[in-house]
Amino acid sequence: MEPESALITKLHAKLSVFRRDRDDAHRRKELAVERSRIVKKDRENAAAEVSALKNKLAEMEEETKKKIGDVAFVEREVEKLNMEVSSSDFRFCRFRHLLNSIFIQHSLQYKFQHSELQSKREKLSHLSAKVSTASTSRTSTTKFSREALRKRRDNSSSLNAPNLSLGEKKRQLEALLDGEGAEEWMAALPDWIATRAESVWEEGDDVRRECLALEKKVRGYEAAVGSVYGMEVTVGEQ
Repeated sequence: MEPESALITKLHAKLSVFRRDRDDAHRRKELAVERSRIVKKDRENAAAEVSALKNKLAEMEEETKKKIGDVAFVEREVEKLNMEVSSSDFRFCRFRHLLNSIFIQHSLQYKFQHSELQSKREKLSHLSAKVSTASTSRTSTTKFSREALRKRRDNSSSLNAPNLSLGEKKRQLEALLDGEGAEEWMAALPDWIATRAESVWEEGDDVRRECLALEKKVRGYEAAVGSVYGMEVTVGEQ
């Protein structure tokens, strides 16, 4: 077993290293929080854009249905006019040319809108996949953080057991320093020491309050004795 001075030196060295690691962990945590905020903002923007695209898609579908109805109406009118103007070839050809131009114009417009609609659908699918990936990444990060916190709590509670002797705690401390998870435990060691110091200080406060209460009782007894014998007795006189 190493001398206590060597162990203390080793603890100080590891504590210095793990304090730096703790600071790095805090910085990484801040970066992770910032990335999470950015991802959340991007997801909100993506959701807003998805909603706008859905509304635009619904409008385009309604407009497309209307265009299809117009084309069908024109086709019916063409058939009707073909029957009505069969006796006049010149007028029929001229009017048919006009209707064909209208039909071609509507067809081209319909094809363009259909292509734009397909592009919007692909973009909507891409944004949905992006939102799903961001949600999965955030869930994995939260799960990893909770598991690390659980390990640190287990290591701290094992050293805080009241039934362990000083030698057992010392051996357990050496095993923790050399075993797996030592870095995470040492990162949480300053907080654990501060918690223990606060607990001891609170116990000292209880003792001090009890002493003050006893001192008040003694003063009361001395005052009563002094009034009976006509003398003044102070606290601490023999």
